[in-house]
Amino acid sequence: MKNFCLFIIGLLLHLPFIGLSQSAWTRIDPLPVEKTINEIIKIPGTDRLMAVCDGSTIMSSDDSGETWDISINPAGMNNSYQCKGIYFVNETTGFINGGKETILKTTDAGLTWALKYQGTTIYEWQCINDIWFVDETTGFAVGNGGLLLTTSDEGESWQLVESGVQSHLMQIDFADDTHGFIFSNGNGCFKTTDGGLNWNWGLISPNIPPGSFHDGYFVNDTTGFVFIYANSPTDAGLIFKTTDAGQTWTEIFSDHFAYNGKFSDYFAYNGKFAFFDDQQGMFTCPTYDYQVKVMLTGDGGITWSEVSHPWITWWTNNTLLYIDENVAFSAGLDGRIFKTTDGGLTWQAGYNRYFPGRIFEVQFADEAVGFALADLSEYGHDAVGIKKTVDGGQHWSLIYGTGWTDQIDFYFVNASTGFCITEHNDLGSILIKTIDGGTTWVDMPTWPGFSRNDIKFYDENHGLMVGSGAIKTDDGGQSWNSVLSGSYNTIEYRSQQEVYIGGPGFGYDTQLLRSTDGGNTWETIYEGDTGPILDIALPDEQSIVINTREAIYKSDDIGQTWSEAATSNPDHLYLSSLSFPSPQVGYTVGTGDFTNMLKTNDGGNSWFPLDNRSTSGLNAVWFFNDEDGIVLGNGGLVLETTSGGITGTLFPSKELNTPSFSVAPNPFVGDINIRVKESNIEFPLQVTLTDITGRKLLNQQISGAVNQFSLPANNLKPGIYLCQIITRDGRTETIKLVRR
Repeated sequence: MKNFCLFIIGLLLHLPFIGLSQSAWTRIDPLPVEKTINEIIKIPGTDRLMAVCDGSTIMSSDDSGETWDISINPAGMNNSYQCKGIYFVNETTGFINGGKETILKTTDAGLTWALKYQGTTIYEWQCINDIWFVDETTGFAVGNGGLLLTTSDEGESWQLVESGVQSHLMQIDFADDTHGFIFSNGNGCFKTTDGGLNWNWGLISPNIPPGSFHDGYFVNDTTGFVFIYANSPTDAGLIFKTTDAGQTWTEIFSDHFAYNGKFSDYFAYNGKFAFFDDQQGMFTCPTYDYQVKVMLTGDGGITWSEVSHPWITWWTNNTLLYIDENVAFSAGLDGRIFKTTDGGLTWQAGYNRYFPGRIFEVQFADEAVGFALADLSEYGHDAVGIKKTVDGGQHWSLIYGTGWTDQIDFYFVNASTGFCITEHNDLGSILIKTIDGGTTWVDMPTWPGFSRNDIKFYDENHGLMVGSGAIKTDDGGQSWNSVLSGSYNTIEYRSQQEVYIGGPGFGYDTQLLRSTDGGNTWETIYEGDTGPILDIALPDEQSIVINTREAIYKSDDIGQTWSEAATSNPDHLYLSSLSFPSPQVGYTVGTGDFTNMLKTNDGGNSWFPLDNRSTSGLNAVWFFNDEDGIVLGNGGLVLETTSGGITGTLFPSKELNTPSFSVAPNPFVGDINIRVKESNIEFPLQVTLTDITGRKLLNQQISGAVNQFSLPANNLKPGIYLCQIITRDGRTETIKLVRR
């Protein structure tokens, strides 16, 4: 896969924040996002809410969180970027602190963002942990390993301050313009009494026992709170309060670990504060029974009352925010948002989701009935299972699940009859079958000790399983015979007799096998070293398309010759699966730096990226026809399109009607000289040269806009060659060349 960065950054500079409603794709699940929400704020002087998430995702709302607009890739950051926090100085100027120790800035209320600081780390998880401005000019930022930064020019530039400590600096809080704190992940903190000109390191308070800091909050210039998980002398969640701007701290709340099994009272993980004023406030914290406890105070923290029913689910308290006296939000894991309109007494889910976790694969029996294999783990419990839709993917319900293994795969012959290979904690691998669409399942015989990777049936009788070898049934799963040893990943039938399997299940080898007698005997028709084959597509009677993790290969003669497909997607895209609704039109999905989906209009010879306004990796794709399709992926993401994934002319899908490139001389002798005939050609170009058999000889990217360019050809033998040029917007042109 080549680099897509130039394309997507250019696109984002012109269209930095396009809502999903303007896309060719509609989000089915989850709403509003599948990404973990790290912080929600209210922009000063406005009613606008803005939230930042993992996966380079930003949310904004102008209706108190009833609906959210989604934007991605701020400042051209890639899909892995972690937006950890957000801070606005005024109604237009704000900052995002994030992964790889970065700081982004906006001066137009979040419409566009620019990178203002980046550290030397290569790790996305190593973040700028917090930002604080004492006025519109002067600010501070902190990170791991004692990282302390300061700015005096409104965040345009940031200077490193030698902190002298190696502790992870987690949060900045100022009681007023002069008294401030930088809390570490332990009990240590920096204190300033001169607005940050000087910082002194020490304990938050001598009377706070050893433990870890989780949150701090000042309600005015003298009164503040910290939440500490103390591990000595006993495990406990503790709240300390100051009324003298942090000079002294007093314990006001303690909740100790309950050894009698009353685990719901143990909340030591990640307590968060929010206050409406200096009297009314709350804190939230995860519990051992996989929920979040809410504690309320109306007297400035002197007393706390626990909400009697924990509506908020586990790890959804990354951020806690009051909008007014009655309305507050708690949000966190995988896009979950909870909202209260009565000051915290009751909470309602502000999100919708059918899949709590990753979706691995999908299969539709018809345009209405479909099945998906997914991670169903939630609230700390492991689970994998099959969910079913009867309305084309709009709603999903569980038809089979297991709570202790992820070793599951399935295949449905039609809407009623399906097979599932799973594991039983006593019996090992077992095969189960349904004839009523998954309502009931019965045990079937299987091969002892067989480790599965894929199961597929041609009809109700003939099927294969691959994994630690290949086994075959001709009687609907009643009996199985071993037909092949080795390790394999995937199966695809062209007919009952003609079937393909790909592998191996490990390493970098690439192998495709074909059988023409229903799986009894096999021949190897493709071998390589680009990794295991993950999916196989058979667009027509002669062609085969396969994908490894990083490449797509095609044969037009049932595997006799092969060529690597060209793509105008220049950056890394780790592929997972394929779908060809017709011989010419196909789709592939995966996980990439800037795109997660490609499309072909020429049977898989060349591919161009589709923009679906999501940064999550995609694992499964299914198209009912050339235009109508569904994709599913990480975080339970489900998207659908009715336009083939294209809106307007963003990605033109047809061959250029008039030639935009010319070659002179042709026939040629030396290098191949190509002239760009049109001024509106979108760069970069992806140029591929093949011989008449389809063997790839050259794959080159032309990055800058030029009037002409050359391809080296001195080592070519006399004969006929094909030069394919793919523009940045996905248009293709193929030129026939003759070498004298």
